[in-house]
Amino acid sequence: MAKSHIKPFHGRRDGSEDPEAYLEDIEYEIKLEKRHMDDADYDWDDDRRILFRQNLRDKAEIWYNQLRRTTKNDWDQLKQKFTKKYRVNEVDATTRRFQVGPRSLDLQVLRKPGYYQVMEHRQESGASLIPRC
Repeated sequence: MAKSHIKPFHGRRDGSEDPEAYLEDIEYEIKLEKRHMDDADYDWDDDRRILFRQNLRDKAEIWYNQLRRTTKNDWDQLKQKFTKKYRVNEVDATTRRFQVGPRSLDLQVLRKPGYYQVMEHRQESGASLIPRC
């Protein structure tokens, strides 16, 4: 197997990483490798698991190390647990701090009976909170 060009996955849960895109990158690398092999009986799941493991970093690597061996050896089960762990739904993503260009935004979701109120605070300009309903 040649050196992969897969972007490392760090396990950030702030919406900056997409677990589905990570898995798609692995499938793309496998597709490239398949072009060079004629063996139709070759089991590509071993290679998928190797690529998956080689490109994990930080929190994702810690998560992987605590998995059971049976999960690590079953590609479908590994994919399922990975996407379940690192998929960030839209509400979670909007409640996290993130960078937008040169400005830093703090988004705060205040849960009140019957509605959500989202407030933005631009740290750079020192502008006041702008409520949106």
